[in-house]
Amino acid sequence: MDQPARAYKILIIDDEECLREIYEKIIKKRFGADRVECVCLQHSKGADYLLLDRVFDLVISGINQPQEDGLTFLTRMRNQGVSVPWIICTGMVDEELKEAVRYRFQCAYINKPIDAASFLKTVTKALGHSDE
Repeated sequence: MDQPARAYKILIIDDEECLREIYEKIIKKRFGADRVECVCLQHSKGADYLLLDRVFDLVISGINQPQEDGLTFLTRMRNQGVSVPWIICTGMVDEELKEAVRYRFQCAYINKPIDAASFLKTVTKALGHSDE
């Protein structure tokens, strides 16, 4: 008997509601709505409790957030032992920032506006799948 496909829990933090909805729609279309639970937040306030209390397979977040910038939040979470794969999506084009995110934090970095195919490839890789 085949095992049911694994369900994924993904935390999406972005101050733009339309982007949160787009990310969720793209992911659910790729993996199946019944196989993905997306928790969407406007800012990182409260997200730390979720990350420390629940198991997530992936975090997708922006950098410019209204309460606390995404890198400060990421740093705080890493310092508290949260090692979940993380994708930073930002409209800021900054090569130093990109390198810091990739090497210091071991996170993926995507420029906005996102390209759906590249976004999916990054999500798929972060979830530990080969690109199908």
